[in-house]
Amino acid sequence: MAPMDEITRTTTAILDGLREGLKDPAHAEEWVRLDRRYRPLLIGVARRLGLGDADAADAAQEVLASFVRDFRAGRYDRERGRLRHWLLAFLRARVADAHRRRGRAGPSAPMPEEILDERTVADAWEEERRLTLLRAALEALRARSRTDPRTIRVFELLYMHGLAPQAVATECSMSVEEVYVARSRVAARVRQEIRRLDECWDD
Repeated sequence: MAPMDEITRTTTAILDGLREGLKDPAHAEEWVRLDRRYRPLLIGVARRLGLGDADAADAAQEVLASFVRDFRAGRYDRERGRLRHWLLAFLRARVADAHRRRGRAGPSAPMPEEILDERTVADAWEEERRLTLLRAALEALRARSRTDPRTIRVFELLYMHGLAPQAVATECSMSVEEVYVARSRVAARVRQEIRRLDECWDD
C-alpha cells in the first residue's frame, strides 16, 4: 500500500518536487511518488487497449522513462498541456508499436493508430483512473477511518470484483440484508474520499 501522504499529495506538488529534485538530490523521492502514482494507471490503460501483462508493463516503463528524460531536459511544459495528455500521447504510440510487433496489423487490417483513436485511449484512461481513485479511496478509509474493515471488504467485493450480493454474504459470513446495509454505509464515505482525491490528483 502507498503511504497516505502519497495518496493525498497533489500532482502539482509532485511536479514541483521534481523540479526541485533537478537541483537538489534530496528531492529525489518525488520520482518514486510519480512512478507509484502513474505506473499502475498506465499498465491498466495499456491492458484495456489490448496488451498482455508483460507488454503493458513494458509500455508503461517506456512512457515513464521518456517522461523522465524529457523532464530532465526541460522539454516538458505544463502550460502547453496537462501531464495526462503528455503521458497518453506517448502511451498510445507505445501500444501501437506493441501491436505491430505482435503482428496484429496485417496488410488489409487497420493500422494501430486507426484502432487506437484519441477517444478510445481517453476513455480507457478515464475508466482506469476511476478504478485507481476507488482503490485509493478504500485504502484511505482503511487507514484513516474507524469504518469496520468487513464493511469495506463488502463494498470492495461488490464494486471491484463484481461479486453478487449472495456470494459476498457467503464470503463475509453475513446475511444478504447485512451486505446491503454495509454497502450503503460505505458508499457515501467512498464518494466523499473520491471527491477529495480527485481534487488532489487533478493535474
